[in-house]
Amino acid sequence: QVLPAVSVKLSQWRWLLLIPPAIAIFAVFTMGMGNNLTLSWLGQSLQLGRMDKLSLVAQRSEKLRASARTEEAESDAAAEEARDGATAAERREDSRTALEFSRLARAQALRAVELRAALDTLASFRPAPLPRGARVALGALVEIEDEEGQGQTLFLAPVGAGEEITGPGGDGFFAVVTPASPIGSAVMGRREGESVSTRIRGALREWTVVWVG
Repeated sequence: QVLPAVSVKLSQWRWLLLIPPAIAIFAVFTMGMGNNLTLSWLGQSLQLGRMDKLSLVAQRSEKLRASARTEEAESDAAAEEARDGATAAERREDSRTALEFSRLARAQALRAVELRAALDTLASFRPAPLPRGARVALGALVEIEDEEGQGQTLFLAPVGAGEEITGPGGDGFFAVVTPASPIGSAVMGRREGESVSTRIRGALREWTVVWVG
């Protein structure tokens, strides 16, 4: 599932995700010199990159939690309406109305259960920054551009597709996709510079992967 193309303004936050690999390389050359300061900064940068992605997970989780609460409330209301929304005589005359409310209540309750299950999945999801040149994997941030140069940034999550979230401090917009979605499946395993294509609503679409982090 793909959201409409949006302008991407990752600015400093985007480059922050590229810092850990660079510092890691520098640390390799300085470890023999006992440079504890470099190692300290390495650990801090890796932790900061992880926390930035965790903030995206937390934002998506909060939206799922709000949706679950809404579905649960509406399910309770529909069940109450089916049970108490009419007199006994009215229910006998129009039993179909009560039946429809009962079905609606069950459907909304089932949807709430699915949302709660998605929340449980995200609770254990801890995506880390990917090094430069890495293949797209679960938890990756992926910038893609179409044939006209229109770009958007994807966040590969295990659940919760079809939502737009923002980066820390409102910096950047991200379309949440899963490996099961058409575009998520297309970009999985790809690297920067590679092209992908898939059909969206019957139309063939092509993109180029311009950044993975």
